[in-house]
Amino acid sequence: MAGIVSLASPTRARHPVLVRSKPDDPAPPPLDSKRRTQVDTAREAWIRALIDRSRRNNLLYFRDLKTGTLDLTGANPAAMGRLLAGEEISLKRLLPEGVDLKSSEAKLLEIRDHALINTEERGIETMFMAMGMATWDPPDGERPAEAAILLVPLRVEALARGRHGLNMLRSGDVQANLVLLHFLETEFHVQLSADDLLSVLEGTEAGEEFDPRPVAARLTRAAREIPGFHTTDRIVVGNFAFQKAAMVRDLRECADQMAEHDLIAAFAGNAEAQRSVRERRVTGEPSELDRTPPEQEFLFLDADSSQQLVIRQAIDDQDGTIQGPPGTGKSQTIANLIAEFAARGLRVLFVSEKRAALEVVLERLRREDLEHLALDLHGAEISRRQVTERLQASLDLIGRIPPVHPEKTHSRLIERRKRLTEHVQKLHGPCTPTGRTLYDVQGRLLRLGAATLTQTRWRGKDLDRVDAGIFEKACDLLTEMKEHRALFLRCSDSPWNGAGLADGAAVRRAIALSDELANGWGSLKPALVAMCEKAGLRTPRSMDEVRELLAFLQDVSRTLDQYRPELFTELELIEFLTALAPASSPWLQRAWSFLASPRYRKALRTAKSHRKAQRASPPKLWEEVKRASEQNAHWRLLSESQSPPCPTPAFSDVSHAFESLCTKLKEMGEYLRRNDLEQLDLEALSSLLERLDADHGTPPVLPKIGDVERQLEQLGIQALVEELRRSCSPADRFVPMLEHAWLSSAVERQFESDLELAGFLGRSHDQIVEEFKELWPCPGSPDTLLS
Repeated sequence: MAGIVSLASPTRARHPVLVRSKPDDPAPPPLDSKRRTQVDTAREAWIRALIDRSRRNNLLYFRDLKTGTLDLTGANPAAMGRLLAGEEISLKRLLPEGVDLKSSEAKLLEIRDHALINTEERGIETMFMAMGMATWDPPDGERPAEAAILLVPLRVEALARGRHGLNMLRSGDVQANLVLLHFLETEFHVQLSADDLLSVLEGTEAGEEFDPRPVAARLTRAAREIPGFHTTDRIVVGNFAFQKAAMVRDLRECADQMAEHDLIAAFAGNAEAQRSVRERRVTGEPSELDRTPPEQEFLFLDADSSQQLVIRQAIDDQDGTIQGPPGTGKSQTIANLIAEFAARGLRVLFVSEKRAALEVVLERLRREDLEHLALDLHGAEISRRQVTERLQASLDLIGRIPPVHPEKTHSRLIERRKRLTEHVQKLHGPCTPTGRTLYDVQGRLLRLGAATLTQTRWRGKDLDRVDAGIFEKACDLLTEMKEHRALFLRCSDSPWNGAGLADGAAVRRAIALSDELANGWGSLKPALVAMCEKAGLRTPRSMDEVRELLAFLQDVSRTLDQYRPELFTELELIEFLTALAPASSPWLQRAWSFLASPRYRKALRTAKSHRKAQRASPPKLWEEVKRASEQNAHWRLLSESQSPPCPTPAFSDVSHAFESLCTKLKEMGEYLRRNDLEQLDLEALSSLLERLDADHGTPPVLPKIGDVERQLEQLGIQALVEELRRSCSPADRFVPMLEHAWLSSAVERQFESDLELAGFLGRSHDQIVEEFKELWPCPGSPDTLLS
C-alpha cells in the first residue's frame, strides 16, 4: 500500500478515500515492539468506537417492530427455496398460512421505504432477511440477546402493471452477521470467521437447494461453552445496519499491515512514523506541471493547477487530504487519479460510505468510456458471479483496442503549451516597480475604469523611485487631503487659497497681519479720500494710482517749499515760460539776452520774486520753473475743479500710512504667494483684505496641506498633483488616479521592454488556446489508457 488520498467536504463528516498500491511494493522493515503496541492499542480503540454493544444494536438484540418487521418463520419451503436460489417470488406465495397478506404488504413497504431512506441519505443497504437467530444468557440479567446468524440482501418490486402485490428478490450473496461473530470473539473468545461459517452453507447458487441448518450447527458447536447459547430457525425481514462490521473485520485481520504502514502508525501516535511521514512530504510547484511530458500524463477530464498538483503528489507517493465545498472538483480529481494510476499499472481502491460518492465517479468514467477501469463492489447486492462477469468484460474490451501512436500530436501539444506557458509566465511575472504581476496590474486598470484616466506617466529612474512603498505612502497622503480638497487643488474660494504657511508661527503672523491690513486700510481709505477732496483731486482707483499720486504730491510739495503758490498762476501765461527760456542757454547767450531782451529780464525778476529760498542761478531757476509748469499741467489733469496746485497738509500722514500698508502687503503677498497685491484696484484690495480678516479658520490647516505637498514632491508625485489641480478632480478620485498613473507607467515600461507583449493579439492567442484544448485530451484519451 503506497499512498492514501482522502477527499472531504467541510459539510460532511465522512469522505471518500482513495488508496493506490504497487504490485511490487517492497517488504517493510521489521517493526519494533513499541510501534506494534501503539498501533494495536489504537486499533482496539477504533474497534470499540465502531461497534455498538448496547441493546440498541438490532444485530445483537433484535426486537420486533410493529410495522418495521415482517416475520416469515414457517414460510412456504418451496417458495423460500426458490427465493434463496435467486428467483423473484411474490410475497403472497411466501407467507405462512393464516398470515394476512394486506398487513404483510404494508409492513414490507414500510421496511422498503426505510431502506430507501438509508440508501439515499446514508449510502448503505439495510434491507435484509435474517435467517436463524442466536441467543444466550446475558451476564447482566437484562433482556437476552437475539442476533441474526445469516443475512440475505433483498429487493422488493411491485408486480407487473395491472396486477396487485409485491415480489421479493435476493439482491446479493448471503452474509454472516459480522457483529455477532465479533461480539462472540471479544466477549466469549469464540474464534469463528465469516468464511468458516459460510463454508458449510449449501444452496447459495441458482438451481441448488438452500440449507442454512449446517451453519447453525457449526455456530452452536463453536459457542457450546457460552451459557444458554442456542439457535432458532426464525426468519424475519427488516432493516439491519451492519456496514461498520466490515471495517471492524479489517481492523482485526489487518493488524500486521496496519502496523507496517507509516501513516496509520502516525495516526496511532508513533513518533518515528510521524517523523517519517513529515520527512517524505514534498511541496510541489504548479509551474512544474507544465514540464510534464504528454506521454506521462493521462488526465481525461479538465483539471486546474490545484487539482493537477494533487494528482502529481499522489503519483509521487504523497499521502494527503483534500478539502473543499461541494462542486469544487473533488470527484473529478478522483476520476483523474484512477485513470493516472491505472495507466501506470497501479491498483486503486476507492472506498466511500455513501453510494452517491461512488456513483458520481463511476458516471464520469462511464461518460468517457472508461468504466472498464472500475470494478464496483459497493453494497450487498454484488454477487461473485457479477464480479467475474465484469472482470471478463474489461479483459475482452482491452484485447480489442489497437495500439496508438500519439508522437505527432504530442509534439504539437508541447509547442502550443510552450507558447501559452510563456505567455502566462510573462503575464504573471513581476511588473516593476509595483510588486504585482502584469496580469494583476492590467486587471486592476480595467477595474479602475475610464473615470480615473490620467496623462501623468513616470519614466526611467523616476518610475523606479516610485516603488510599492512610495505608492502606499502617497496614497495615504492623498487620502488625508480628501477633507481639504479645494485648498489642496487650489480651487477654493477662500482668500487664503494657495497660501504657504509653514508652521504655527506663520499662521499666527498671517492672521495678525490680516487684522493689521484690514485696520490699516480701514483708516487709510477715508484719509485718502478726504485728502483728495480737499485738494480738489480725483480719488485714485488702484494702488498704482495712489502710489503715483503720492509721488506727485511729494514733488508738488517740494516745489511749494521753494516757491510761493502764485508761481503756478504765472505759469498759466505761456509768454512767461517763453520769456524765461533763455535762462537755459549758455552763459554768453544768457548775457546777451539779459542785455537785449526786456521780456527776459522781466520774467527772470518775476521768477526770482516767487522763490522763497536763497538765490539760484538762471539755469537752476529755469529747471525749477519748468518742473513747476509740468506739475501745474498734471495737477489740472487730476483736478476736478481745474484749480492750481495747492498745499495738502494731510499728505504726510496718508503717505506714511500708505508705505506701511505696502510693506505689510508685500509680507502678506509672500504668505499668499502673490506678487500682484500692490497692483490691485482699490475695490478688489478692500474686498480681499476684508475676506482675509474674516477667514481665520483656513490658515491653521494650511501648514498640514503644505507639509503633505512637500512630502508628495519629495516622493516624486508632483506631476500627478499638478494634473489633479488642472482637472480639479473629485476627492474620491485622488487615489484611483494616482494608482492608474502608476500602474499605467509600469505597464508601458513592460511593453517597451517586450515587443511580443506589446503586439499581443487576442484572436491569435485564442486560436492557440483552441488548438491546445483540442490536443489536450490526447494524452489521457480512452485509447491511450486502454493501450
